[in-house]
Amino acid sequence: TSALIHCFESKLSEVHILAIQHLSRGQYVEALDLYQHVLLMLKAEDRFASSQNLSENNNQGTGYETVTAMVLHHLGMIHLYAENYVDARKMFQTAVKIYTTVTGNSKGSSYQAAAEAQDTAH
Repeated sequence: TSALIHCFESKLSEVHILAIQHLSRGQYVEALDLYQHVLLMLKAEDRFASSQNLSENNNQGTGYETVTAMVLHHLGMIHLYAENYVDARKMFQTAVKIYTTVTGNSKGSSYQAAAEAQDTAH
């Protein structure tokens, strides 16, 4: 499972570079599509790992949760740039929920900070 998670983290770096290129051109839909595709792959892999009981640490799930929280954070940022504040808040709040569940602590989380900043702004 660790090798697959590392693969997703590497892929996420590539997606992030492409998404930034789209964002710089104001192509929000294209940037969102990139991260949505990664999110769908993560969900499929997480379901498979859960069904096969591949969790390395039962208290922390299958390991895909942290990567999923990162993807949701990036989706929230894109929605924020596109001024889709309701969708941005949903993404940030879901990322915080996942992060808190996995770590047991939301203090110092960049997801928490983004959600709180977005709440303050609107």
